[in-house]
Amino acid sequence: MPLVRIDLNKDAPAERVRIVSQAVYGAMIQIANVPINDKIEIEGLGTLVNPIADEV
Repeated sequence: MPLVRIDLNKDAPAERVRIVSQAVYGAMIQIANVPINDKIEIEGLGTLVNPIADEV
């Protein structure tokens, strides 16, 4: 699994975080052959999420 670091302002709106996450994850699927529905850990939130689960 490739490692990607995304730094956003802590006050960034949730919609912006979602859009950035979707863009990066989509690129990882297309370019790095990351499996669809793979989980991404968002540091600072302490949770595992799938940013495009509703779109797959």
